[in-house]
Order: sequence, then structure tokens, then C-alpha cells
Amino acid sequence: ALSGLTHFREETMLALLVILGAGLYFALVYLVLGRRWFSGLLKEVSTAAESTAPVNLEQSDPTDDSEALPDSEPPPKG
Repeated sequence: ALSGLTHFREETMLALLVILGAGLYFALVYLVLGRRWFSGLLKEVSTAAESTAPVNLEQSDPTDDSEALPDSEPPPKG
């Protein structure tokens, strides 16, 4: 089909193979994983990121674990 091209014959063949391969890949993924997975992939997820932390969750002090480091003096508390 591409024998009539005098320029960019190999590049055109490569582009066609990439397009066909990508189409086949996405079709197989859709068939294997199904419509629910695909629609879940496109679902809005901003609601989960906006959730607040539980009220009874204690805030940790980042300097608490510095005493375990071998060559570090812990910062003074206060």
C-alpha cells in the first residue's frame, strides 16, 4: 500500500503500526478490564482529597524521632 511513496515510506509505515498497535492495545484493555474499570478511571476524585482529618487524630511532633538518629542532637522542646 505504501510502495508508491517516494519519501518517508518507512516513517509512514512506523506511524501506521504505532496507531494500529495502540488501538489494539486499548481495545484489549477495554475488553479485559471492562466498562466499569474504564468509567472508574475517568471518575472525578476531588471529593476524596477534600476530606477532613478525624477529630480525635493526634498531631505528631516531627522532632520526636530525631533522638533515634545516631549523629543528630534533637532540637530543644519548647
